Amino acid sequence: MTRPPTHEDTTVRTTPPAQTVVDISRLFDNNRIDQNLDLLPFVWILMYFPFGLCLFTVRLFIGLHALLIASVLPKKSSIRCFILRTMCAVLGIVIKEENASIDVKSKTRLIVSNHITKIDHLAVDLVMPCIVPGVWDLPKLLNWGLGFHDFGVKQGRDVLIENVKLHLSSERKDIPLLSYPEGATTNGRVGLLKFSSWLFTLDAKIQPIYISVWRPAPINVSVSVVDSRWWSDLFWFLFVPFSVFTIKYLSVVEKNYGESAEDFAKRVQTLMATEMRVCATSYTNADKVEYMKRLLQTTHPRTVAQNAANNRQSTPRIRAANSPSSPSMATRASAAVETMALRVKEVLPQVPISVIQKDIKVTTNVDETITRLLDGTVKYVEEKPAPPPEAQSSTGAQSSSGASTPNNSYISTESMKPFYCGSKTFGKNASERTKSYKERKEALLQTARHRYLERRGLNAGADK
Repeated sequence: MTRPPTHEDTTVRTTPPAQTVVDISRLFDNNRIDQNLDLLPFVWILMYFPFGLCLFTVRLFIGLHALLIASVLPKKSSIRCFILRTMCAVLGIVIKEENASIDVKSKTRLIVSNHITKIDHLAVDLVMPCIVPGVWDLPKLLNWGLGFHDFGVKQGRDVLIENVKLHLSSERKDIPLLSYPEGATTNGRVGLLKFSSWLFTLDAKIQPIYISVWRPAPINVSVSVVDSRWWSDLFWFLFVPFSVFTIKYLSVVEKNYGESAEDFAKRVQTLMATEMRVCATSYTNADKVEYMKRLLQTTHPRTVAQNAANNRQSTPRIRAANSPSSPSMATRASAAVETMALRVKEVLPQVPISVIQKDIKVTTNVDETITRLLDGTVKYVEEKPAPPPEAQSSTGAQSSSGASTPNNSYISTESMKPFYCGSKTFGKNASERTKSYKERKEALLQTARHRYLERRGLNAGADK
């Protein structure tokens, strides 16, 4: 929930905002309605609830038609923009622009924005059709209608950057890319999270914009809270009378000669913070996750302790670590990490489980962790895994007969040869490069598994 922009807000400042240290709790709203206020807002919500529920139901059906239109009509069509903007006004989503010009919109390739709600990109798409890197496995048509595009985010940062560069140089480069370098939502009133630097490595012009959202009193409900999910934000957008998005375009920024990506990201963050009259903080999206954990432990200490105890006593199950909005968030995240770590351990048994768990918390992806361990990105001290029962019985039989054969004798000369899995040619498009990446990764896994079995003598019988 943000206040409407005033004349003071729109005044351009020439000096950066003071780098004051703010408490991270001030960056987020913990409740939809301010608990420090009197009971009047709650009374208004109670009186408005029947009408708001009917409004939500009607708008939900209209929204489905809007999604269908967004999926069918061309992205850059002026008819599509007009129809969707009109339908969204009926849905209670009103868009206002400041400092907008046809020249700015036509030349924009990369858009950087602050992040307030889960539907910010839909508001931007209404006035400037764009796409956002998607992480959900949705049908292609639905992804297109919602403004998402698969740039290979799950395959790692290098693949993401390569695919974005390919998009900017392709015939579809007229559709700009929208990114939220903060990586998480804030209330937009106090400060900006630290910008991720991956987007600023592209050496392209950046179009910064900042978004503010205002809702009328007395139904003044926060547009997003610290642990909200997309469907809860959407419900309140369709429930309240209307919400006004204000999108302000800032000056285009270019990377200076010799400037690092981190410095460029910091400069853009400071510029946007100056225009928004907020602080450019050093907090990251990981700090937000930690704050949510502390908040959960403060509000539900007994529940968290009980869930942690139950998790240690039970067998971990694969559960998706979704947005932490329930008391079982910490348990779900811990179980998911342990389960993924066990899957990596099955492939690479020589890697200590503590190292695997630490990297899983960084990548949150089994394949990426395996790749990082194999290519040496993550260093570790190899541990000796316990031999299987068959190997133990075989070893015992050899010892009793007096024949002792060292494990090194099972290492073939083939496994000592250097292994090269690089692609002979560079793929012409993203799909070919992705396919080549998967084939090389599978070859690395098979080679590592084969060398490990030979080193331990587990497949000696099969080789003879």
